[in-house]
Amino acid sequence: MNYSRGLQAGAIALALAATSPATITSYNDYLATAEAYQYDNYQLYDSYTSTTPINFSDPYTVNNVFGDSLSTMINASTATVYASSSYIHMQGHFAGQCTMQFGHANGTTPLSEAYMFHELLFTVDVPTLVTISASNTYTYGGGAFTTTNYLYIDGAVQNAAIDGIHQVTVSAGSHAAYYEGFTQCYYAGSGSDYGYTFLSADYDLQVGDPRSVPEPASMCAMGLGVLSLIRRKRIKS
Repeated sequence: MNYSRGLQAGAIALALAATSPATITSYNDYLATAEAYQYDNYQLYDSYTSTTPINFSDPYTVNNVFGDSLSTMINASTATVYASSSYIHMQGHFAGQCTMQFGHANGTTPLSEAYMFHELLFTVDVPTLVTISASNTYTYGGGAFTTTNYLYIDGAVQNAAIDGIHQVTVSAGSHAAYYEGFTQCYYAGSGSDYGYTFLSADYDLQVGDPRSVPEPASMCAMGLGVLSLIRRKRIKS
């Protein structure tokens, strides 16, 4: 009898340890988009979805318009690793490349860009930790270009084309967090102007406490405890 009660108590304790009070009262994986754009010929290559996952690939595309040469390439993906009432974990990858070569002087402004944007809107009922990080960031470029990662939580922004962690404890209420990878080449005002740039990066977005996710070992132990209780009950019967 004592052994049976011990197993039962252990199973209950493991079940309680594997859960935590709900803190995320609502969330909306609001926007995930990947876009490649060439301004000189108004060509837009994009993929848009209101929810993840997004898995978009625009192959290396070259356009020669008005004597200008522009190119774009993009690969982007997102994934929801885990989502519950106490913890949300999302990840994604972005790789974008652009080139621009000015070739005329009739007043147009050649520009090529590629970007990925992923936003999460959420509401919490207690102060909650939010973490966004960029990793495996690799970039190169020359001429007239802009390349950056945006790690955004409400009004706080960390942006640079480098690995980084942006972490904020938000108050109870509604909030927004997002990652954006952005790379662009543009005309800067010289007849021989050119630009080339490339950015590749992974990102990770977490809301809540990862310790609230049941560990496989804990779930296995709890299951074995329950099975043992059932087996002992059948033997007594």
